[in-house]
Amino acid sequence: GSRDQIVYATERYATSVVTMTIAAPGVISWTAHGLYTGQRFQLTTTGALPTGATASTTFWVIANDANSFWFATSLANAAAATKVTTTGSQSGTHTMVAATISLALNKGYA
Repeated sequence: GSRDQIVYATERYATSVVTMTIAAPGVISWTAHGLYTGQRFQLTTTGALPTGATASTTFWVIANDANSFWFATSLANAAAATKVTTTGSQSGTHTMVAATISLALNKGYA
């Protein structure tokens, strides 16, 4: 007998407290973040995020510089540089988690 096997690897996992601007487009600041356009992330907060950012929702990075980036609501929007506008007010401490996971299928042959 044989079995197929799905294998995953965490290629990158990073978390940090971040700051956000209320702007068009909104900017997230994280010193020396090392993130790239198209990388997924989620936010949590001890207070309230600005309108345009939602806790525990997947967003995608749009690279800006070593210490800040914009963000998008989909991978297609990140590729097209369609940035999220943030409005309203915010409070608390915002934490971001970025992770890249790769999957591979190892087919079993009899």
